[in-house]
Amino acid sequence: MSDQKIKKKPSGAEYRKRKREQEKEFHKAKKLMNIDKYIAKKSQEELESISEKSCPSTSFGTKEDKNEEDDKTTTESQESHENDSTGNVNNHSSLVINDSETTISQTVDLSDVGNWPDNRNNKMVDHLITLGPSQVQQPNFPKDESGRHFTSSQYFRKLPNNETILRRWLKFSASTSFFRYPSKNRVFCFCCRLFNSQSTSNLTSEGFNNWKHLSEILKTHENSALHKKYHHQWFEREIRLKRGNTIDCEEQKLINRETLRWNNVLTRLMNTVLYLAENNMAFRGSSDKLYTRNNGKFLGLVELLGKFDPIMEEHLKLATTGGISDHYCGKDIQNELIHLMGEKVTSEIISRAKNAKYYSIIADCTPDISHVEQLSLTIRFADLTDANVAIKEHFIEFIPATSSTGAGLTEVILSILKKHGLEIANCRGQGYDNGANMKGKNIGVQKRILDLNPLAFYVPCGCHSYNLVLCDAAKSSVNSVTLFGILQRIFTLFSASVNRWKILTDHVELFSVKKLSDTRWEAKINSVKSVRYQICEIHDALVTLANVTEKTDHTTSHEASTLAEQLKDFGFILSLVVWYEILFQINVVSKSLQSQDMDLGKSAEMLENCCNFFEEYRKTGFKKAYCTASDLAKELQVNPEFKPAKRLRRIKRQAGEIATDEPIESPEKKFEVEFFNKLLDVALMSIKERFQQLKDYSDTWSFLHDIKKNPEKKELAVLCANLQQKLTVGSNSDIDGDGLCDELISLKHFLPGDNISCITVLNFIRQREIQELYPNVWIAFRIFATIPVTVASGERSFSKLKLIKTYLRLTTSQSRLSNLATLSIENEIAGQLDFSQLIRSFADKKARKVKFY
Repeated sequence: MSDQKIKKKPSGAEYRKRKREQEKEFHKAKKLMNIDKYIAKKSQEELESISEKSCPSTSFGTKEDKNEEDDKTTTESQESHENDSTGNVNNHSSLVINDSETTISQTVDLSDVGNWPDNRNNKMVDHLITLGPSQVQQPNFPKDESGRHFTSSQYFRKLPNNETILRRWLKFSASTSFFRYPSKNRVFCFCCRLFNSQSTSNLTSEGFNNWKHLSEILKTHENSALHKKYHHQWFEREIRLKRGNTIDCEEQKLINRETLRWNNVLTRLMNTVLYLAENNMAFRGSSDKLYTRNNGKFLGLVELLGKFDPIMEEHLKLATTGGISDHYCGKDIQNELIHLMGEKVTSEIISRAKNAKYYSIIADCTPDISHVEQLSLTIRFADLTDANVAIKEHFIEFIPATSSTGAGLTEVILSILKKHGLEIANCRGQGYDNGANMKGKNIGVQKRILDLNPLAFYVPCGCHSYNLVLCDAAKSSVNSVTLFGILQRIFTLFSASVNRWKILTDHVELFSVKKLSDTRWEAKINSVKSVRYQICEIHDALVTLANVTEKTDHTTSHEASTLAEQLKDFGFILSLVVWYEILFQINVVSKSLQSQDMDLGKSAEMLENCCNFFEEYRKTGFKKAYCTASDLAKELQVNPEFKPAKRLRRIKRQAGEIATDEPIESPEKKFEVEFFNKLLDVALMSIKERFQQLKDYSDTWSFLHDIKKNPEKKELAVLCANLQQKLTVGSNSDIDGDGLCDELISLKHFLPGDNISCITVLNFIRQREIQELYPNVWIAFRIFATIPVTVASGERSFSKLKLIKTYLRLTTSQSRLSNLATLSIENEIAGQLDFSQLIRSFADKKARKVKFY
């Protein structure tokens, strides 16, 4: 025993005085609670300590504490027991005396029992009792090193007659507001931790996490005298608070009225924040003070509400006259409310994704206005929250990517998934654009994630692939390059001046000319469409522009007259018609691929139809396009004839040459061979090359596209076995091939109608609750629907990025940007937020003098 411990030992007189006080308080408690038959010879802490010593402890306190316990003598144990008892009995008194306000960090979440501060006063205790011991319900609690974990069944106590009752006092240390990772991964006794702050028991102080022996510890604890005492004390105080029979009931009524007022104020402030965030509006102005000019939209809306709403009118009056110190309308509170609501929406999305289990990731990058590379992450999964199953794609957040290499982007994506508790093993799909750092087969993002999880199937974005097909076809011949060059020159000429644009709008009524772009998916079709249906009006506008600028601007006049002559070229008119019909077909497919419920089956079917169109159009399309172009030429008063070909220079054949390459002398035939046929051949070849991976995946899942058209059992069994092999890693497989074959044969007779889609099958099983009858079909179709075919959702998030982070909002922090984007993009979920729960979370984190509830 050290000298330090000897000094702490009380004198004999002090020891006897403490013992008399202890016995007096003990008999008081015994008489009030009538618990004679439950009092044991040993205290609660000693009983739990004995049980814990017999268990292989994992993390019950520090090494120093264990050594001190081993060195304790019988006298010290008795003294420790008496000190604990005295401290426990007088704990309430000390709380009453120490009734000062306690300052708590803004990061403290009082809904988590593991985060409670040690210096709890009466108001804090009342606040915690009002919150109540909400119990975390989670299907999979975190495991320890031995693979054991807490289960929800421990919340219930089994009685001798096999009935169960809820252990309301048992609380798992995790935040109930945003449950992603547990705070301590331990369990606590709510009432003992509330009233017995001096106890050294693990269930009261540090928490208990020896899951192997948890049942016996809980049984010992709930039968102990001290637990029953504090449980009764908690029960009585909770009833008094509900009935308003506390000693400070009048003060409590005032607090309740103040609480209701602050609830109403915060509800209005949160709705204001939500409105501005959903509409991508700026919050702040040049001033942050109420009733000053240019103080921003947030304070402006607050002042507007104050004119018509009595609650806000009273709040603003108190704020301006000094009746309250904090009006909660400042920029810091704005950021906190934005963060709180954004995190709540993200938490809801993550919860749905975990409920669905299987998900896919959609990622894309773009630089923002401040030249920071922003990576947008979206997840896709089969949402099982509502009665009907639906395929949803939800935005998660924007993350600055310091490195645009495959390794750097992979690290960022994995860090986000880990942050939100999404296991990479449950990822079943990847969707990126066609950038080399994303789709690279050696060091790209998709290859690195496939190395971690071979079941994360990668499919290149269909819309990006179609756009690249058009880019390849646009460079296939001189006529195609000339066509798009003329269209771009027309736009540049008219858009260079407001006077020129006025001339254009005076002649054109339907569509204005559009700018070409290699990245925007619809740029080419819009550019071609405006000239295709208004070629006469645009020709007249060019002639008018040439005449107007003939004497003032010779360069512009020459450019306009040259373009007007080129529009009257029959080769240009015919190429315009051909390109519009091709672009129209591809645009229909591209538009359809951008829907959220698009799956591999539908996309493969549309791809096949597009290829069939090109093949058919190559055979018969030239004559139809020729007739259409002739009608347009007549409207322009132009003969539908090609310009005569230049004189061909024949090459002398050498001796012994047999083959003769006769040049094409007919201008029409030459145009068909060099432009039309080449354009269709390049488009077909590019489609087959760029969509080969999509076709391979589609062939693997083809028998699930429409199970009504499935082959015979023998062939179907082979397809199911191949799918099982695709979904197998090591010895683990998502499905059983034989079981899937039998289930498909059985299920197709019950499905109504024809053309059964993936969502139809999932809803049929879900609505009838027959998942246990068709488990392999249920799993296979969820994975099939999860695999993405486009990254359109990621591209849409970039539109919100440009609206939120503008050149006037360059200093927006990354957290604020991401949360504002979440509230704007996921406005449907944001509109369903429970403001009472948000106010409670806000109050827990603030824990100031103001009572919000």
